[in-house]
This record gives sequence, C-alpha cells and structure tokens, in this order.
Amino acid sequence: MSTHTEYVDKDGNLVPSTSPKVRDWRTVPDPQPGDVVVLNGEYTGVRNGARAVIDGARVYEDDEFMVVFGASAFRGPSSKYAPDQTPYVSCSGGPCPPVKVADLKLLGQTEQTFWRWKDLPRADGGEYYVETVNLWEWKR
Repeated sequence: MSTHTEYVDKDGNLVPSTSPKVRDWRTVPDPQPGDVVVLNGEYTGVRNGARAVIDGARVYEDDEFMVVFGASAFRGPSSKYAPDQTPYVSCSGGPCPPVKVADLKLLGQTEQTFWRWKDLPRADGGEYYVETVNLWEWKR
C-alpha cells in the first residue's frame, strides 16, 4: 500500500499532497475524486444501480479509489479567500469499498450535488450546488 499521494494541480503538474485534490474532469479521462460510480451488480449493503462518489482520500493501493455510497460530498477550496486553490473532495456516507481503476468503465456524464463553504468554514456556512462530472460503471 502506498503511503504517499500525488495529484495534478491546476497547471497539470504532478505534485505530492497531504490533502486530496481534484483534476479537472473535462481534461482528464481517468476516474477522479468527485466523479460518480454506479454499481452494476451487488455489494454488501448496496443495491444494484446505487450511486457512489469517488472520495479524494487514497487509502488503498495506487490503482484503487475509495467510493462512498450514500455520500454527502464536499468539493471546493478551503475558503473563498483561497479561490485559486485546487478544490478537493471529501465524502461522508457508506459503505466505502475500494474499487480498482481497471474495474471502472466510463459511461458518460451526470449531475452530482456537492456542498462547499460560502466563505469560511463555520456553522451554517455551507451551500449546495450541482456540477456535471464523469459517470463510471463498476461491474461486479
């Protein structure tokens, strides 16, 4: 298992990071944090056709992502005062199985609801928004 994580920044440079960052889905054909995965088959506690969001944390092998079913997904910079910061994705929910990149097939695009900070991290400081992301099939 890898103990480091690398991401592509907004200029396309590969950089090590301690916080999950997101590459722009419009320019990267690989699965990315924030993309949606639809289950084609069965997984414990999840029905066929269920949707999950790829989390920004890489906690498994280099060729795997953690997907979060029933996700509440944060996607954005840490605050409005860091608008040029590459956004990151953090999900809560579950179950959260590891999925190999090779097991995902691109189906197209879909809309996904995310939340972000309106300005600063604080109580009642979030807002929901919808973004178009890539849709992947996970066949089991």
